[in-house]
Amino acid sequence: MTAPSNSPEQAPALPSRSEPGWSLLVLGVIYPAAVLVIELSTRMCADTFFDPMPTLGHALFVAFVPTANLLVWLRCRHHIRTGLPLLQVLNGAAIGIAAYFSLLFLPIMPLAAIAIIWAGMGLLPMAPFGSLIAAILFRRHLRNHAKHEGAPTRYRLAWGFAVCAAALLIVEIAVVVTHMGMDMAASNSPTTVERGVRLLRLFGKEGLMLRACYTSTRRSSDFVGAMLGIKDPVRPEQARDIYYRVTGRPFTAEPMPSIRGGSSVFGPRVRWDRDVGGEQVAGKVDRLALDGSRIDGSVDCDAALGYLEWTMVFTNGSPGRQEARALVGLPPGGVVSRATLWVNGREQEAAFAERARVRQAYQKVVLTRRDPLLITTAGPDAVLVQCFPVPPNGGSMKIRVGITVPLVLLNQGTAALRLPHFKERNFASHKTHAVWIESKGDLAAHDGSGLKTEQTSAGIRALRGEISESRLLSPTHVLTVKRSAGVRFAWTRDKVGKPEAIIIQRVREQQTVPSAKAVLVIDGSESMRKHAAAIAKAVDSIPPTVDLGVIHASDKVEELRQIGSGSSPADVANRISRAGFAGGCDNVPALRLAVDRTADLDAVPVVWIHGPQPARIGSPELLVQYRERRPVASRILSVEVEPGRNRLLEDHQLTGMCEAVPRLGSLQADLERLFEGLFKERRELSVVRERMEPDRAPDLSQGKETSSHLARLWADSRVRTLLHSGAPSDRELAVKIASDYALVTPVSGAVCLETKDQFRAEGLTPVPETPVPTVPTIPEPETWALIIVCVLILLAMARRRLTWQSS
Repeated sequence: MTAPSNSPEQAPALPSRSEPGWSLLVLGVIYPAAVLVIELSTRMCADTFFDPMPTLGHALFVAFVPTANLLVWLRCRHHIRTGLPLLQVLNGAAIGIAAYFSLLFLPIMPLAAIAIIWAGMGLLPMAPFGSLIAAILFRRHLRNHAKHEGAPTRYRLAWGFAVCAAALLIVEIAVVVTHMGMDMAASNSPTTVERGVRLLRLFGKEGLMLRACYTSTRRSSDFVGAMLGIKDPVRPEQARDIYYRVTGRPFTAEPMPSIRGGSSVFGPRVRWDRDVGGEQVAGKVDRLALDGSRIDGSVDCDAALGYLEWTMVFTNGSPGRQEARALVGLPPGGVVSRATLWVNGREQEAAFAERARVRQAYQKVVLTRRDPLLITTAGPDAVLVQCFPVPPNGGSMKIRVGITVPLVLLNQGTAALRLPHFKERNFASHKTHAVWIESKGDLAAHDGSGLKTEQTSAGIRALRGEISESRLLSPTHVLTVKRSAGVRFAWTRDKVGKPEAIIIQRVREQQTVPSAKAVLVIDGSESMRKHAAAIAKAVDSIPPTVDLGVIHASDKVEELRQIGSGSSPADVANRISRAGFAGGCDNVPALRLAVDRTADLDAVPVVWIHGPQPARIGSPELLVQYRERRPVASRILSVEVEPGRNRLLEDHQLTGMCEAVPRLGSLQADLERLFEGLFKERRELSVVRERMEPDRAPDLSQGKETSSHLARLWADSRVRTLLHSGAPSDRELAVKIASDYALVTPVSGAVCLETKDQFRAEGLTPVPETPVPTVPTIPEPETWALIIVCVLILLAMARRRLTWQSS
């Protein structure tokens, strides 16, 4: 039987012009593949114009075009008889993808043409157009082969376009929705913002939102996103607030995105930190790390105070200089009283002065790329530490932060100390923290902390060991010390103020007056969801006679119980356990409502239970106005559930209105202890410090003499009292006291510059150059023993030398 004339086996050979040449292989395969590799390794286009491949799906999408072209070239070049229908579909998809990216790059084509003439760099944006031309020419070769083999050609191009459209929809829909949602969330209209946040919570891609926190959306990756970015780009500062509103987490809690403008999948490129010298921690910095960390401390148990020094060593593995920034949570009531920077291996102490003055000096030195260290307050019991520059290519920078700490009195015989910790940082911290705390009294650490107790010389006890960062962050990780019951007061000589005086500290026990009313404000952010049960159990412990108001600070303020409504705490606890938590919520409207509810009531406390508040969404001006205008402003007790930045508490105008509640255990236990102090009659311990002339001081032999840190604690409390009045003259006096006693307060800061000339140029004087106060240090009991041993060795060597010479 004779085979049909159109059989492939008997078909005449195709003319040579039907075979794609090597030039087409270069244009449609090698050229786009090379551009793909170059862009992934350098992110040149992403850093200069926009990111064409923000996700792995986009990279695979682009890689599909040279792959499909290569398969077609092999099929047509070597006359492989199989897979023609599939190749026709793939070729149609390649044409659609290449056309899409050609349209995306069309606006920068004039620049690309100029770049080709100038340096040849414009060949990269030309790659989609080359791929499109090659794919169309490959289509003609496939059509010739299909006609030669008698295969159908209809609808295959349409099928290819359909595949392209489906893949494009899958890859781009989340990107487009995310950019549209962010554009809405950055609007000035509250209604539009609310719709945008809701859209992002449902369909937004967190990775793209996180990337926008570092790079403007002007460098969008999709066509619609690029058009939105050109119209009204979302700035990184706006994106950071949006990220918190959507996820409920600060963007600094996440690792820096690996695929973004200025970085590559093969490793990060050198990128200047846009937040250098600013007043916030901001984003993570590539290859900047905390390489060494140690906390040394000394505790005077009977005087209920201590002093800690946190020494940190930063390393920088990037080719450029970087600034290390950290928001450090201090022990309750702690104040920074020392700052040291190592310059060329030598210790340089800081100068303490008015807040704006030290920041100006820091920023001026940063511009000259010299070594400064700056420490300023960032809300209650928190400071912002920033140092620059950490040298590149493995260079290191060493600093020390000294903290004067009042112990938290649990009872007459026991006090507690919580160690400092990072609330937020822009560097990696994979190291453990070495801890060594000494005291003449008994020290104890939380079980499982890893700290061990040992006896050193001269009756000194020590807690030593290593603590992971997660344990350092935990509010349950506290140290306890035993106090002598017979100590009536503690005292120290104050040589700073004029005339010299005595600082006396007494521990008083007084009967509390229980409050019959209170308002609870509960943060409705996602981070609070896992704590709802603990909060509900603590609220259930409140006596039923208490008139309690509860406000849920969610996206829309919800009053779960109003003062005077008659609902029982048990009913309120049930409502709290069933309340919704989502995203990051603005707590300012709820606090305003709470203050309004207590406007006609005397001294009703507002208990604010919250997570981090890294975004200032609402204005606190109404709260500031209440503080300034009301004779008795509402007292806001801030209970921080999880560590993190709180921009509302950083507002210095609210100083004196917001009071931080010490966290010493589990959330439920801390809340129950707070509620017991507010609503039940009991005897409460308080510390009173006063400065008096020597002739008015009590018999000092009856008290316990302690270190000059007691004078620093008095000065810190005096500064805060002056600031609470709000008078300009009192503020000037507060600045003077803080500077004289070398303290970091809401009106003062510490700056450490590299040279004495820099200090003189700014009119600043580092602490060691003044007669008083002396720089606080950690007492080392072993030092004298070491000196004695060295002296004995030197005497023995001298005696041996004399004996040898006489012989």
